[in-house]
Amino acid sequence: MTIVVALAWLVVFVVAFAADRADDGTHGRGATSSAAPAPAPESTRESLPEPTETGPAVLAFGKTHTYEDGVKVTVSEPLPYRPDRFAAGYEKGDTAVRVTVTIVNGSKKVIDVTTALPDASDAEGAAAGAIFDGSRATGMFRGKVLPGKQTKGGFAFSLPAGADGEMQVELAPQLMEYEPVIWTGPVKHTG
Repeated sequence: MTIVVALAWLVVFVVAFAADRADDGTHGRGATSSAAPAPAPESTRESLPEPTETGPAVLAFGKTHTYEDGVKVTVSEPLPYRPDRFAAGYEKGDTAVRVTVTIVNGSKKVIDVTTALPDASDAEGAAAGAIFDGSRATGMFRGKVLPGKQTKGGFAFSLPAGADGEMQVELAPQLMEYEPVIWTGPVKHTG
């Protein structure tokens, strides 16, 4: 099953890359874009340590990371997800969750979010499989985001049965341009 999920990610990435190369760069096809939102009030939870020279920033789910150029990324708290009967990447008994990733382009340049692919794992470091189903469990980012605009994408993951209730998600809004950031926190079991 892991091979099927890995192949699905590869196909999605190749298709998105090919579509992006054909794009004229003036809009974010397939992305939900809008004007940048007003800043949200600070959560009562403290954020985790800031980045060091040897590691990425680590934040609690729901917190926003702001890059030096003004690009902001937020990964929501994981919510329980019920995969449909056609789901790939999910096995009965696993814990299925879905996060929403919001990327706000606060910079003065267009950013390509096609490569913004989150990588998730449980508290023990075991990879969480991406879930693909007919209900759009996972919706990949496509295209570009103009300055002052934002895009959102949903990503569903399957945590192995017996995972201890925590997960982490690592993401960069554009590979090779931005350092990845890690979001971490508890997960409610649904299995």
